[in-house]
Amino acid sequence: MGHSQASKAASRARILGEAAARLRSEGLQGLGVAGLMQAAGLTHGGFYRHFGSRDELLAAALAAALAEGVAMAADRGAGGDSGGGAGEGADADIDLRRLVRGYLSRRHRDAGTAACAISALAGEVGRDSPALKAVMAPHVEAFLDGVAAGTGDDGHAALVVSALVGAVTLARVLPAERSDVLLHQVQEGLLALLEAG
Repeated sequence: MGHSQASKAASRARILGEAAARLRSEGLQGLGVAGLMQAAGLTHGGFYRHFGSRDELLAAALAAALAEGVAMAADRGAGGDSGGGAGEGADADIDLRRLVRGYLSRRHRDAGTAACAISALAGEVGRDSPALKAVMAPHVEAFLDGVAAGTGDDGHAALVVSALVGAVTLARVLPAERSDVLLHQVQEGLLALLEAG
């Protein structure tokens, strides 16, 4: 790859990284091209060297945010509010417990730009274009499949993922004390479900 192509690829990566973070914290409507390009250290006019339209940017940024989001939330379980997590070589049940603790933590609820894009954006994407739904749907399916691999039960996986995403979504709109209680209650319920197998 030549220098100008490498530079263009690096600029596109900066734009997508900033756009993905903004999507998670501000939503679809909060992503303005001028502010995004300024934050990426580029000119507004340079936008069209990388994307044909704002819709193309939204789809690419959503894909980037989704690819990062669930992994970041799961990693929070190791040392965040939960106080523990799975180590190397742990079985799938331990990993699911870690996921539940990390996902339903205050740190994840308050993460803003580092939050899981599914919980941050599913409501908006569900009301938006079929193109954005097509970007998000495989990530939701992968989340469901990953949890199903740990539970061995598609029904339990659907319940766990729906409870995770729903609880974080609701916790973000409640007053802090009630929000903390909700996260704790759902976490305890899911951990009991996983324990019962």
